[in-house]
Amino acid sequence: IVDLNNVGARLDQAQLWWASGYLAGLATVPVQSLPDKVSARWTILYGTETGNARLLAETLSERASAIGLATNIIDLRDYKPAALKAERNLLVIIATHGLGEPPDGTEDFFSYLMGDRVPGFERLNYSVLALGDSSYDDFCATGKLVDDRLAELGGPRRQPRVCCDLE
Repeated sequence: IVDLNNVGARLDQAQLWWASGYLAGLATVPVQSLPDKVSARWTILYGTETGNARLLAETLSERASAIGLATNIIDLRDYKPAALKAERNLLVIIATHGLGEPPDGTEDFFSYLMGDRVPGFERLNYSVLALGDSSYDDFCATGKLVDDRLAELGGPRRQPRVCCDLE
C-alpha cells in the first residue's frame, strides 16, 4: 500500500492538482476494467520540442518504479511505429508546438498512426497527457489528435486525456 501522505509531501502544488485529477479519474473507472496486473509494463512515449514532455516522462517513470510499476520510456523520434500493435499499456506525453504541429522528428509516428494500414488497437490500454499553450487556437492539438485516433482505432482509454497549459 502506498503511503499517500508520504507521496503528497514530495509534490509541489501543480503536481498535487494533477494527482488529484488523476485519482478522481481513477474513481470513475470500473475496477473490472483496470488491467489485471498492476505490475504490467507501461510504455511511455513522449514527443517534445523543449524537453518538458521528456522531463515529465522521466519523472513519471521514477514515481511508477517507486511503487513497483515497470516502465519503458521512448522518445517518439526513436520509436518504431509498427511496434504499437504489440503494446498493451501506453501513456503518450506529447507537446504541441507552433500552430498546432507535432514535435519535430515525430513524422514517422504520425504518418503511421494516421495511415490507412494501421491496425485496430482493441488490446491497447492508453492515456494521453497533452502539453500546450492555451493562448493559441490549437491548444494541445497534437495530444487531442493522438487521443482521438487511438480511440477511433478501438483502444480503450484508461483515463480521459489531460491537457496541460504551459509549464
